[in-house]
Amino acid sequence: MRVAFWSNYPGSGVTSNMISLGAAMSLLYKARIILTSNHYGMRDLGRCITGAEGTETERQTNLYYRNRDFYYPYKNGVEAGLKLYIDSAGRYIKNGFSPKEPENGLYCCLFEKEYSDYLYEVNFIDRFGTLVDRLEERGEFVFMDLQSQGSFCTLQELERADLVVVSLRQEEKAVRNFFKRYESITGKSIFLLSGYKRNGAYLKKDIVSDFHLHPERVAIMPYSREIASGYADGRVLQYICENIDCGARSPEHTNFWHLKRAAAVLMQALENGVHCGQRAI
Repeated sequence: MRVAFWSNYPGSGVTSNMISLGAAMSLLYKARIILTSNHYGMRDLGRCITGAEGTETERQTNLYYRNRDFYYPYKNGVEAGLKLYIDSAGRYIKNGFSPKEPENGLYCCLFEKEYSDYLYEVNFIDRFGTLVDRLEERGEFVFMDLQSQGSFCTLQELERADLVVVSLRQEEKAVRNFFKRYESITGKSIFLLSGYKRNGAYLKKDIVSDFHLHPERVAIMPYSREIASGYADGRVLQYICENIDCGARSPEHTNFWHLKRAAAVLMQALENGVHCGQRAI
């Protein structure tokens, strides 16, 4: 199944939400998940997983050269591009391998930067669509990190996706903008409230009420300083593996409770379809 992770506003936590949920679902449900992306930048998929330090130029250079094995040209095919990050036993594997027949776990497959630079060209759009088609044959679920701007590639994959996971800011204007402009994908979407604050001006109950959503279509993703730090230094998957079952006394218990709850909402939508009220659509 194709699962698009996307937001109508940049900087809404799309990439981090996708990685966190991919890790949680591979651990909790033993799912075979492949992560991919149609864009490259300072907050791209590869950087969030591997981390890179230094100035902006050094970070870009280090990511490409120091972690070059994480990036593969399309011409090398899917077999060369798959990397294992979490194995079937739930262990974090930093230096993964390229399996011919993936087991359950979390994998990643990316284009090199030179291909992502052609995001708006038909050639890249066709290549990315073909890549996702092939990944669907290899994984139970393919999670796509799509650029927030409305590029042709993003719009095409939003329409082709079986499910869209929309990261929303906790701002009424941003939420209303989505429901006004993107009605065509609303029926197959679930929603993540990124950086959620319980004392915010626009709460989950307000969104559910204002747009007549089933509560199971909306999940909370609170801000976690430790997880955010993990994305900065490349240890986020290791941190999730180590804390996914943390107890009530852990300072991260609330954050991981919500992460597991969001994973349950996503799995329910994948297995049973998206619900609006009591009606599946």
